[in-house]
Amino acid sequence: NSNQTIINEENVDSLVVKWQIVNDFEIQDPPVVVNNTGYVQDYAGNVFAFNIEDGRVLWNVHVGYGPTMGLSYDNGLIFSSTASNGIVVAINATDGSRKWESQTLGDTSVGYSIDSFPIVWKDYVVAGSGGSGLPPGPGMVKGNVTALNRTDGSVLWNLATTTGEWVEKGKTPPNGGATAWSGGSFDPEEGVLYVPLGSASPNFNASTRQTPNLYSNHMIAVNVTSGDIIWATPFIA
Repeated sequence: NSNQTIINEENVDSLVVKWQIVNDFEIQDPPVVVNNTGYVQDYAGNVFAFNIEDGRVLWNVHVGYGPTMGLSYDNGLIFSSTASNGIVVAINATDGSRKWESQTLGDTSVGYSIDSFPIVWKDYVVAGSGGSGLPPGPGMVKGNVTALNRTDGSVLWNLATTTGEWVEKGKTPPNGGATAWSGGSFDPEEGVLYVPLGSASPNFNASTRQTPNLYSNHMIAVNVTSGDIIWATPFIA
């Protein structure tokens, strides 16, 4: 339920389109709105700003690839993930200029991607990775959660979420998964990230991964300042 009262049962049937933005590529995520400006990313990795009063596009920049799952805003900067480009980008919210881009955070040649929106708090910009499992992808992607410095995009810490004997070299097919593709939540009072991790790969044949598949199908709590796992709870035995 919403506590807004502008739209109600008396006027809802009279709503009309005020304006629309016609874009070349699909847009699925809701915009981030700050004052009179909206920010959104399309499925081709373009980030653009628009005036919420008339839909006029203020700037448009191509930062990588899509699809991604939204943007983050903090103190005049837009933070964007780039899917299969494997980087995070900080953009000046006023003019669309690029402040920094991170190094590549995983092996994009095997399908590593950063799909979810970055979580921003103080000096930390945190991104969780994704990547295709087997099937349909090669199943070699190893998940991670990475914290970047808000000022310059340098890596502060990197947490490997796919770890243990089951992903050692020599496994056939190569094992992977346990990625943080869906993002997470953050408790600013405690400084704790809560990150759900995906399935192990191969999805339908576990013969090469009989040991505990850490940390697939877990919820993990992570100290945002150190990258240490506080606790990890499995949801599939």
